[in-house]
Amino acid sequence: MPSQGKVLPENYATCLWFLKLAYIYILALSGVGVEKITRIKQKHTWSGQLLEFFLKKSIESILGTGGKPTRDVSGTDFMAAYKPMQGDNNNEDPNISETLITETAILTAARNGIVEIVDEIITKVPSSIYEVNLENKNVLLVAVENRRTIVVEGIRKRFEECNKMTIFDNLIQGVDKEENTVLHLAATNVTYWNISGAALKMMWHMKWFQ
Repeated sequence: MPSQGKVLPENYATCLWFLKLAYIYILALSGVGVEKITRIKQKHTWSGQLLEFFLKKSIESILGTGGKPTRDVSGTDFMAAYKPMQGDNNNEDPNISETLITETAILTAARNGIVEIVDEIITKVPSSIYEVNLENKNVLLVAVENRRTIVVEGIRKRFEECNKMTIFDNLIQGVDKEENTVLHLAATNVTYWNISGAALKMMWHMKWFQ
C-alpha cells in the first residue's frame, strides 16, 4: 500500500522528462517553426549583404533620388541605362508625404529603428549625421519622434566612445520647422504600439523619459 503522502509514482519525473524529450524530437522531425526561423535569418543575412553592397557604391546610393537601378549593358544601350536621376514613380502611393519621399537613407533607418544601418552609414559617410528632412529634423529628432530608443542610445554610445559628445549635443539642440525641440517631440507624439494596460503604458513612459 502506498503511503497517503505519495500521490504520484516514484518514476513520475523520469516519465515526464522522457515525454518532453519525445515531444521536442517529434517537433524537430516535423520541422514546425524551423522554416519560418530560416526565412527570418535569411532575410537578416540578405539585408546585411544589401547594405554592404550599397555602401560600396557612390554617394548617390545613400543620397540619391530613387532612380532605376543600373544594370550591365553594352553598345548603344549604355547611355539609356545610366540616368541615375530619373525615377519611375507611377506605382507609388500618392498619399505618401513629401517628407518621406525625399527622406535620405539614414533618416529612414532612424524612423524605423534599424540601428545597424544608421551606424553603418555614419561609419561610411560621417557627414550624414547632419542630414535633415523637409521638416528640418535631424536623425536624432526623427528617432525621438518615432520612439526609437535603440537608435537614440546607439548614437549616444557611438559618440561617447569616440569622445565626440559635442556632435551628440548639437543634435540634441536641433529644432524643426515648428521650433520643436527633442523634448517637445518626446512628449507630444504618443505611440503605444502593441502595449496594452495602463500599468504597462505607465512603465513604458517612465522608461522612455529616462
